[in-house]
Amino acid sequence: MDWSNWQINRITNNPISEENPDFVLNTAAADGCEILVAGRNFGCGSSREHAPWALLDYGIRAVVSTKIADIFRSNSLKNGLLPIVIDAASHALLLDNPGSAVTVDIETSTISLPDGSTTNYPIDEFARHCLLEGVDQLGFLPGTLDEKMRPWLQPIYDALDLLMTPPATKAPRRKQGRKDGDTGISQNGKKPYDHLLEQGVIEVEALAYIRGRSIPNRYFVLDEAQQLTPQEAKTVVTRMSRGSKLVLLGDPAQIDNPYVDSRSNGLVYTRNRLKGQAFAGHVSLSKGERSPLAEAGAQLM
Repeated sequence: MDWSNWQINRITNNPISEENPDFVLNTAAADGCEILVAGRNFGCGSSREHAPWALLDYGIRAVVSTKIADIFRSNSLKNGLLPIVIDAASHALLLDNPGSAVTVDIETSTISLPDGSTTNYPIDEFARHCLLEGVDQLGFLPGTLDEKMRPWLQPIYDALDLLMTPPATKAPRRKQGRKDGDTGISQNGKKPYDHLLEQGVIEVEALAYIRGRSIPNRYFVLDEAQQLTPQEAKTVVTRMSRGSKLVLLGDPAQIDNPYVDSRSNGLVYTRNRLKGQAFAGHVSLSKGERSPLAEAGAQLM
């Protein structure tokens, strides 16, 4: 979805198809501009990630102000939009010289000014690293991809374990001997699905590394898709290449992400946007399959 139309609607109250020619970002002078010089306390009240999404879709890569709202600042850094706070004199100089060519240097935390001078702006080392390396918080964590993804993917490994472990006999457990099949671990200490991972039949991918990729001839399963933002869901969908099939799984009633809800999450967004397409389908499950206890808990608790 192109979020850049949101700020037009909010200012003009017109349909998306109409633009206010007097709005500063719709003027010819604003074409191609990537730095927005804003008023004090910019972003106050914009506590959702839709605000930085809209600016990024509009082509803005940095916002400069004397004060930027804390939640907006945090959301911006997570999405690759740079919030810059500078002193009042430097800010006034930028306002007095619209259209001037300025340079933002993330590595040195400086921004050049129209008079040729530079001024510093604060940015923490974590945010600087993520912006310079093009990674999110997951990409920043130390360790191999498998080590970083293992806690997040444990539900997938649980499902593979359930599907591939031979069922135990129906004799009472106290009368059964301890067998390899009962534990899901073979004699060499490996899980029954480990050979599929080693052979590349099953691959694990982090969303932090998926941008820019083309993924052909794969059966791509994305679990917990209700935790995605619409922008993240779009990133996944647009990575699918020829011969690939994409399956999004999730329960809109179980969302931990504070930035989406049961209607704005990436799973529901994808379903609604692709509804009616010949290559898309949607299946709603009426009850859980985990166990009678889990189903009772979901319905009654």
